[in-house]
Amino acid sequence: MNTSRTLTVCARALVLVMWLLVLQPAYGQHFEDELRISVSRLGPGNIAREGSWTGIRLEVSDQGLASQREIVLRIRVPDPDGDSCDYDRVVTSNAGLAQAFWVYACLPTANSGINQLDVLAYEAVESSNDERFGFRAGRLLGRTTIPLARVVPPTHGVMGLVGSSRMGLDDYGPQSEFPSFLPMGHELTLLASGMDVSDIPDRWQGLGSMETLCWASTSGRTDPGLLSPDKARAIREWVERGGHLVVVLPSIGQEWFSQTGNPLASLLPKIKPAQTLE
Repeated sequence: MNTSRTLTVCARALVLVMWLLVLQPAYGQHFEDELRISVSRLGPGNIAREGSWTGIRLEVSDQGLASQREIVLRIRVPDPDGDSCDYDRVVTSNAGLAQAFWVYACLPTANSGINQLDVLAYEAVESSNDERFGFRAGRLLGRTTIPLARVVPPTHGVMGLVGSSRMGLDDYGPQSEFPSFLPMGHELTLLASGMDVSDIPDRWQGLGSMETLCWASTSGRTDPGLLSPDKARAIREWVERGGHLVVVLPSIGQEWFSQTGNPLASLLPKIKPAQTLE
C-alpha cells in the first residue's frame, strides 16, 4: 500500500512539473505577443541622419483582450556614459487592428558605438504626477529593436521626394567616379524618393533630417489634400524652422491653390495661376 501510494504521489508530482513546464513558455509567449510591434520607417522615406531628429513609424497590432486601451510607445537611446534617454508617445490601440504611429527621437552619432535602439511598448497607467502625458509606463507589452546600420552620416544631406519621379536630382548624390563627395558642390545629398502622404510625419521633428522636401506629384496618395491637420502643421512648422518646401506645379489642375482642399495652400506665393480658356 505504501509503495502504491508513493508511486501515485510521484506520478502526480511529475504531471504537475510537466504541466508547469508546458505553461511557462506559453505565458512567456503570450507576454511577448500581447502587442506586436515592428518598425516600418526609420525616417520619412526610410532615410534618417545620425545626430538629427527623425520620425520612426511603428506598426502596432494589439493582441490583448481589451477592445481599446492607452499604451506608451518608447524609443530608448543610450549615451556613451551608460545613461539612456527615453522618447515616449502615448497612443490609443484597438485590439486586432493594425495601426501605425510616429515616435520621434534624436539619433546617436556613429562615434557613440551604438548600433541599435530598443523600441518598447507599455501599458499606460494613469498618473497625476506626469503633467505632460497624464500616464506612466506600466506593464511591458512588447518590444523590438531598430538597427542603425543604414543611418546617413551627418556630412550628407537628405532631400525628400513626394511622388515617383526623381526630377533629375540624382546628380546631387553619389556618382560612380565620385562616391563620397561632390567635386562641384557642398555636400552629397541622398534622395528619399517615392514618398506619399503616409510618409509625412505628424510632428516637425520627423522632418528634422531633411533640408528640402520636393513635392512633385498630386495624384493618388500624393495629393496634398489628403494631409491630416497634424501633418500639415508639421510641414508648416518645419518650414518656419528653416526647412525648404519645393512644389512642382502640375501641368493640369490647380490642387496647390485650393484654399479649401489643400491645407498647405497658404504657404504658396500669392499668385494667380494662368488659365487657358476655350
